Amino acid sequence: MSAFSALCRIAVALMLLAAIPLPSSAAEDTVALKGVLLRNGDGGARPIREVLSDKGPTIVHFWATWCVPCRKELPSVDRFAADLDKAGKGGRLVVVSVDRFPYATIARFLSSELGLGLRTWQDAERKTGSAFRIFGYPATLVVDRAGTVTWRHIGPLDWDDGNFRKALLARIGIAD
Repeated sequence: MSAFSALCRIAVALMLLAAIPLPSSAAEDTVALKGVLLRNGDGGARPIREVLSDKGPTIVHFWATWCVPCRKELPSVDRFAADLDKAGKGGRLVVVSVDRFPYATIARFLSSELGLGLRTWQDAERKTGSAFRIFGYPATLVVDRAGTVTWRHIGPLDWDDGNFRKALLARIGIAD
């Protein structure tokens, strides 16, 4: 087996492992939310615990402007977010940029470069990657207010796929 073939097999195995749901009772599922601050366009920063929905588990999606798979995925995330907003469930999706640029640059990227109306937060102190144990982007997690990660996926997803949407909504307690 060539070195390239072996690396490909390892990459596929890691992607498959990333999509395995985590058992909610495992101690390693609880992440340290303390000290994780998110910023939006108002210039202030809020603890992520305040941003997470108090109505149940929240989908938290991490992305970056420099991430090519993120750029391809964001239009479908935007459509998913718009559908949640129409259903009155917009607070159940939190989108977070991990970019180091000023917030205005990130917002301009979404609206001007990608033509999206997607609202995003920004990791104010670059702590979300280590706090949530994220090793690549895009990354999507389901997190409750206590910081328990009940599901995680590293890599792009098809947010337009009806079966995926239904399964994701079920993970946060919303019937499709």
